[in-house]
Amino acid sequence: MTISTLSIVSLTLMIGFFFEVGKAIGILVVDEIRWCYQRWQLKKRGGKK
Repeated sequence: MTISTLSIVSLTLMIGFFFEVGKAIGILVVDEIRWCYQRWQLKKRGGKK
C-alpha cells in the first residue's frame, strides 16, 4: 500500500466519521427544537384561555 492510498483511506474514514457525528448532532438538534416548539405552542394555547 502506497502513502497516497493510505491517505485516501484515512480521509474517507474521517469524512464518514464526521458525517455520522454530524447526523447524530443534527437529529439531537431537531429533537430539541421540536420539543421547545411544542412547549411554546402549549404555552401560547394556555395563555389564550
